[in-house]
Amino acid sequence: MSLPLAAVGAVVLALLESSVAPHLMVAGVKPDLVFVVVVVVAAIFGLGAAVGWAFVGGLMIDLLSPSDLRPLGTSAFSLLVVAGLAAGAARFLPSGRAEVAILLTFLLTFAYEALVLALFGVAGAPVPVVDPLRDVLPIALLDAVLAVPLAFGLRYLARRYGPQERLQW
Repeated sequence: MSLPLAAVGAVVLALLESSVAPHLMVAGVKPDLVFVVVVVVAAIFGLGAAVGWAFVGGLMIDLLSPSDLRPLGTSAFSLLVVAGLAAGAARFLPSGRAEVAILLTFLLTFAYEALVLALFGVAGAPVPVVDPLRDVLPIALLDAVLAVPLAFGLRYLARRYGPQERLQW
């Protein structure tokens, strides 16, 4: 996956996440579009492909949010850490599997939310009190549901247009 495609895609996703996603809330939960794409891309294509999505998408999320809510760089750093965790975990699990990407999306939502809140505290921003089961579990479920079509679609593209293993003499 090329870096210009990742940069443009991350900007578009961050714009959608900050403008359209708050109006498309499901049961009071706003989807984390950039997060879902970063984890699925890291799980299927590896860390190299996910770094552009994570860095550019995270910076755009921070720039498009009100300045008192998100200190600049918190989302980018959190997404880079989550991309590394997803790529690392995908190395030990069956590679290129959509099911692995969906499971990692669900599990890493908790780590992403905790890391963002920790960075808010370090940056001096107001940190809300969060109950993991009441507040983060619905977000994790929605992110996992959003990861299903993306993971299967990217897995299909990776198998169809990715490098082919050939017999070498």
